[in-house]
Amino acid sequence: MVHIPAGRFLLGSLRNAPHAHQNELPQHEITLPHYCIGRYPVTNGEYVSYVRAKGVTPPSHWGGPTPPAEIIDHPVTHVSLLEAQAYTEWLSAATRHTYRLPTEQEWEKAARGAWPDNRVYVWGNEWQENACNTKDAGVGGTTAVTHYATTNTSPYGVIDMLGNVWEWTGSDYKPYSPNQLVTRTVGKYVVRGGCWEYEQKYAHVSCRGRYNPGERKAYLGFRLAANPLYEVDAIKLQEILNRRFDLKELRQLAFSLELNHEEIPQSTLSELSIGLTDMVIRHEKTPELAKIGPQKRPDIHWDEAIKPQPPGLT
Repeated sequence: MVHIPAGRFLLGSLRNAPHAHQNELPQHEITLPHYCIGRYPVTNGEYVSYVRAKGVTPPSHWGGPTPPAEIIDHPVTHVSLLEAQAYTEWLSAATRHTYRLPTEQEWEKAARGAWPDNRVYVWGNEWQENACNTKDAGVGGTTAVTHYATTNTSPYGVIDMLGNVWEWTGSDYKPYSPNQLVTRTVGKYVVRGGCWEYEQKYAHVSCRGRYNPGERKAYLGFRLAANPLYEVDAIKLQEILNRRFDLKELRQLAFSLELNHEEIPQSTLSELSIGLTDMVIRHEKTPELAKIGPQKRPDIHWDEAIKPQPPGLT
C-alpha cells in the first residue's frame, strides 16, 4: 500500500487536453484526506488465496481452481464489482484492517499527483509509445503488473495505473457538476485507467469508463484502498494543542471528536491539552483527529504529531 497525503488536487480534464471526453469536464479542484492505495492491481496470485479460503468460483480464465503459472503476477480479471468488494471484505476480516475499493477521486489523485500538478498521463503530458499496455502496444492480453514499472508509475510511486486492466472503483457513475451531460447509465460504476483491449486515447488519468456491477470482462480488474494507520507523538500533540488553541477551542475540538471534555481536568490549558491527548489515544480517536484537525485548523502542521502509515498485509 502507498500513502497518499491529504490535500488538494485537480480532478477531471481541461477542455483542450489530449483525448478529453465530455464526461471528464469540467476540471475542478477538490481536497481529500489521507488515504492509502495499492501499489499494484490485485494479482491472480493474491486472489487465489481468497478463492481457497472462501471456496468461491475462480475467475473463468484460470481454467481451474488455481491460475496458470504464467499469469500469477498478472492482474486478476473476469471479476465483477460485487466480487471485488467481497474480496476486500474477506481481506479486512483476515487482516483486521478495513480494505475497500478506491473512490474515483482517490484513484485519480494517486495517478496525477497533488495540486497544482495537471499531468495528462502518469509520466507527464505527452504520450509515450509502449509506456503501458494498451491495444496500440499489440500485446493482446494482460501483462505482469511490474512489466511497465519504469514508465507507468505515478508521482506517488503507484504502478500500472494506465493500460493493462480497467480498474473498478467504489464510485457510482454520474456527471461532474455543473456538467450538463445527459446520461442513462444509472446503476453503473466508474472504472479507471484504460486497458489492453482499448486504444491509448482511453489511457489517461482523467478517463472515466463505467460498467454494471455484475459485469465480468477479460480487461476488468481492481486495486485496493484503505485508510492509513496513525502513529501518534503524544508530546508533540500536547505541544500543538497547548500552543495553538485556547480552552474554548479545545473543548469544541473534544466535542467534535465525541469526547466528553468534562472528564478532563480543565483548570489550565496545559492540563486540558494533556488530558485531551490521552483521551484521543485511549479512545482510538486519532483517525478522526487526523481528519477533523486540518479542517478546523489548516494552519497547523498536524503531520508533525500524527504520522499516517500505510497498513501492512502480513
